[in-house]
Amino acid sequence: MSQISSLLEHWINRPPSTSMAQPSAPLNNSAELLQALNHLQEVVFKINVTGQWLFLNQRWTEFTDYSVEECLGQSWLTHVHPQDHDICHEYLRRVSKGQPESLAAPIRIITKKNAFRWVKIRASVLPCENPRIFNLTGTLTDISEEKSENERQIANYRALFSLINNVPGMVYRCRNNRDWTMAFVSAGCRDLTGYDAEYITNSTSAWSDMIHPEAREYVWMTIQSAIQNQQHFELTYRIVTADGHEKWVWEHGIGSFSANGELLGLDGLITDITDTKRQSLSVERDTLFDPTTHLATQHLFLNRIQHAIELASEKPNSDHSFSVAIININQHNNADDQDNDNSTTQISTEISARLNSILSPSATLCQLNKNEFGVLLEHGKTQEKNISRSIRSIQGCLKAPIKLYQNTFYTKVSIG
Repeated sequence: MSQISSLLEHWINRPPSTSMAQPSAPLNNSAELLQALNHLQEVVFKINVTGQWLFLNQRWTEFTDYSVEECLGQSWLTHVHPQDHDICHEYLRRVSKGQPESLAAPIRIITKKNAFRWVKIRASVLPCENPRIFNLTGTLTDISEEKSENERQIANYRALFSLINNVPGMVYRCRNNRDWTMAFVSAGCRDLTGYDAEYITNSTSAWSDMIHPEAREYVWMTIQSAIQNQQHFELTYRIVTADGHEKWVWEHGIGSFSANGELLGLDGLITDITDTKRQSLSVERDTLFDPTTHLATQHLFLNRIQHAIELASEKPNSDHSFSVAIININQHNNADDQDNDNSTTQISTEISARLNSILSPSATLCQLNKNEFGVLLEHGKTQEKNISRSIRSIQGCLKAPIKLYQNTFYTKVSIG
């Protein structure tokens, strides 16, 4: 810039010719200098203290479609976008107060087709004996492509930011420490946790504090294992929200590594799966326990027996032993000889309650069919003599008649 200013100053401020007998070399040098200026990729300009164009090279025409001749003498603000006038005014104001500052700023210039072009203006004050009368010289560099690329990047960033903030759940970037210090969380954190993004990212509260105490070590160990192998991690756990409620969440993420393998942080997504988890737990409970009688299902009953068999086989010398009893309810009769499905269900429920009341907590009770119940009794070998006592207790609790509303039902029980 300083070299161009020096050349421009030399050419524009060259002393006038005082003799026809002077050699022609200076004129040739001036012509060559002008030719050089016209071949630059930048617009070279000179303006006076009032902001009028005093000189423009031919690149100006390529930038604006205006000829140099029709612009000389006009105010440079005529060709500057109105929104950028303040930049030019402020610079002239500072220079007029004797502050010999340089200007470097992006502005828009207006073309002859009433479009605009982004340029980088660089200007400085030309030396002058009278500081009140100064000229400015400088260049305009086309930065339209650079500006367009920046605007595209900004638009892409805004679109991405909008997309992230509309993703159900919380998108995050955090540090790999015990607090899981959050560098960024999306707007979905509000619905997920009850906290605003600023609350989570400004270290007011650590994410680890929101993880259920029983899950904190599990979360830490699972993620550390994945990081060591540079793999994705996926886990399900509980968090405690701002209002004290528990939520089940699903987290999926991966470590972000530099080119040399240094861990920079973690990126991931955490979503609310509370409803899905509750349905899953409900289905799981239904597969393990009968929703009506609350007894073990046949699937669970057979699994418990299989486990007892395996345990006895693996450790034949241990004190562990088990017994299986099948209780057959031969008939349900009442005085009026009335029987229906509703009564059968109520009788089964009553029998289940009676059996549960006399069985030990380690016993597993299951209704095998309408008239049969199975009982798994696990005990030590030294307690085998108590089996007959348990059988007598079962028979005793089922001898009493079952009363439902105005009806009395009698049962006949056999155990094998």
